[in-house]
Amino acid sequence: MLLPGETAVTTRGAYAEIMAQAETLAGQEGVLDVSAFSVQPWLDVYDVGCSVLVVANGDPALAEQQAAQLAREFWQRRRRFEVDLAPTRQAIAQALAGDAHPVVLADSADAPSSGAPGDSTIVLKALLDAAPRRDCLHNIVDPTAVRAMAAAGAGSEIAVTVGGSSGSALYQPLTVSGRVRLMSDGEFAQKEPGFRGRVLHRGLTSVLQIGHVYLVVMERPVLQWDPELYRSVGLEPRDSWITVVKSPAAFRAAYEPLAAEVHILDAPGVCSPNLRALPFRRVRRPLYPLDEDAHWPEQA
Repeated sequence: MLLPGETAVTTRGAYAEIMAQAETLAGQEGVLDVSAFSVQPWLDVYDVGCSVLVVANGDPALAEQQAAQLAREFWQRRRRFEVDLAPTRQAIAQALAGDAHPVVLADSADAPSSGAPGDSTIVLKALLDAAPRRDCLHNIVDPTAVRAMAAAGAGSEIAVTVGGSSGSALYQPLTVSGRVRLMSDGEFAQKEPGFRGRVLHRGLTSVLQIGHVYLVVMERPVLQWDPELYRSVGLEPRDSWITVVKSPAAFRAAYEPLAAEVHILDAPGVCSPNLRALPFRRVRRPLYPLDEDAHWPEQA
């Protein structure tokens, strides 16, 4: 089976239960170590899937027994790994109409930490179409666009095409007009949990103000776990009505304490949590959730 990154977290839910059981098994006499692997679910290779590993002290039978037990527990929870996805345009409309803020919307299908290019225009277009009257934060990767903004200079009004630079067939470049608020070398240090102190290098970075949408345009994709992605260029997520992040799960440690609401968006992308919608061709079948009738071999 495969499970999406959004629910492959050790702090809550089904996977946390599996990891807790792994720790319990690892404490038994004769067992040296136990691991449960969720696997990178967007790998279109034959031998992909969740797995468990038990290392015993000279007792293969004990290791086999404990591995089978943990694998069975993993498999029995398979349906609990489904992700609750919010329709993009509906989530934006509800956030803008509500009184609580900020609403954090995760475009995890375009998360660089998952392997996506970070240049999707799907959520940006929906946000601009909503014509927000409250400040919203978004970001996108586009080296050509950010160089054009650097040439125009801070304070300039500019029309520029952003997004889609990776050539993805799932979305198209989008032409926008706005004011270049700021230019930056793109370096910032993470300050919240997860790689605290690590300096990230976005390359040339700009802030383009399009009405009430502040778009951070960067030369290179980076992890989006930390609000410093925005704060480092003078934007405060706490003051926004909507903040878009591109991460499936690790963003929660820093963003949940400041967010009024958090939603995972149902947007297309190469790292979509909707695994059934992706064009897998090389994986071994049957494979859950691609095949609802998939079975764990021990139950055959």
